[in-house]
Parts: sequence; C-alpha cells; structure tokens
Amino acid sequence: MREWPRFARSVGARYVTLTAKHHDGYALWATATSDYGVAAGRDVVGTLAAACSESGVALFLYYSLLDWHEPTYESDFSRYLDFLERQLQELLTRYGPIAGLWFDGAWSRPMEDWHLEQTYAQIHALQPEALVGNNHHVIPLAGEDFQIYEGAFPEEVQYGGSIVPRAGMPAEICAELGPTWFYGNNGYAAERERAASLLAAAAARDLNLLLNVPPAPDGRIDPSYWGALKDLRRV
Repeated sequence: MREWPRFARSVGARYVTLTAKHHDGYALWATATSDYGVAAGRDVVGTLAAACSESGVALFLYYSLLDWHEPTYESDFSRYLDFLERQLQELLTRYGPIAGLWFDGAWSRPMEDWHLEQTYAQIHALQPEALVGNNHHVIPLAGEDFQIYEGAFPEEVQYGGSIVPRAGMPAEICAELGPTWFYGNNGYAAERERAASLLAAAAARDLNLLLNVPPAPDGRIDPSYWGALKDLRRV
C-alpha cells in the first residue's frame, strides 16, 4: 500500500482519495461501531494515512452516507445518524491530518433527512483544515468547500436531465478509465488516450481531475495504470 502515494506523486497528483466505506457499508478501518469491517491489524485507512504522510501526499477519505448493511439505516434513521457521527469521529481523530471528506450517497434520501449542517460542523471542529465535498447532485450547501461532478462535465446533462451549474467554488470531476469503477476478474485496462483527454478537458474548465484507480486484489496498482498515466502531467 505504500506504493499508492508513490504512484500518485509519479503521475503528478497532489492528493489521493481512499474509499473508506462504500454503499455496502464495509469499513476499511477498525471501527468500534460495527463488526463489518477490517480487523485492527488490517487497518487500510491507518496504513495509507501513514504512507501518505511519509510521501507528502494529502489524503482525502470517501465516505458513503448511504449504508446498505447497517440495519438502522432503514429501521431507525435517527439512530443511524448517531452511527454515522461515531464513524466519522473515528476517521477524524485516529489518523492525523485529513485533507478532506468526499461524501456520496446523500441522493438516496431527501436532503433534509441528513442534517448535514451538524455533520459539517463536526468535521470542521475536529479537522479545521479539512475540505468537504458532497456528490449529492444539487447546488452546494453551506459548509461545503468544493463541488463534485461524477463522470460528466458541468455543462453536460446531469442526473435525470438537469444541469447542476458551477457554484463559484473549486470543483472536481471524478471519472473512471475503463469500463467500470471496479477492478475486474480479468484485470483492468486503463486507457491513456482517455486519461489525456479528461485531463485536458478538466484543465480547460479549471477543474480538478480525480481519476479512479482500482487496486488489484493483492493491493498492487495494475501495470496498465503506470503506462496510461506516466508523464500525464505534461499533457
């Protein structure tokens, strides 16, 4: 895993964003909130945080607000929000400086259900320098520091036919380089021409580009990524 920030630096990236918990609810840190996650000796967030610190690469954490595994998400949403707060407390207090939080899944419920102002206040109290972004498909809310576009540029049709305009703040587009966001059973072919095109288009629009790099089952970065992204900073 120490390879990951070194890879990021080699392709000109200034930060990495780790999927700490996706919609399936599995935690990549040793959480005390649930037994659905890695064991203490396999703490992926902790290992990567240390590697990023050594390499001088900033660490963002992706966290899905939506959780298909945690029963209280459906049965008692008020309790689920407490669960969410405790998980974020762990992520924000165990691993040193966190550059930012990248939220997803808020679109699964009415926005007012989330009480995001409380979540953002918690983040800014525990990690004052952390940036907050939310892939919620609406105009940014108070407490958010950057705007997210998923797989499409701001002027393109988004999310059920509506266009989400730029909101006068830093913005980022995240995109995959192959057929899916996930590593396939037969490997994963990253496409250099697509990577170069995305970077050029993002730069022309003054957007950060967050490229998806799914690791192989053993944690290695597929060789096709080294080839596709080598010297990409010169595009």
